[in-house]
Amino acid sequence: MEIVGSVGLFPAKTKSYVWNGVATPYPEIRLLAVIPELQSRGVGTALVEHCLDISKSPNNSMLDYIQVVL
Repeated sequence: MEIVGSVGLFPAKTKSYVWNGVATPYPEIRLLAVIPELQSRGVGTALVEHCLDISKSPNNSMLDYIQVVL
């Protein structure tokens, strides 16, 4: 298995910006990357859609967050 892309998803109410100590009220996608050879082939879209699915789930948890990041 080869890693071809990654994305960071911060769940709602996470203090994602440590410097200001304020929790964002909504989920936030950051650090989306796809290897150059597979850009424009839907990998980034799939990663973002997966983050959106997790964010919309009423039962989302830190475990969901960890699975996406890994």
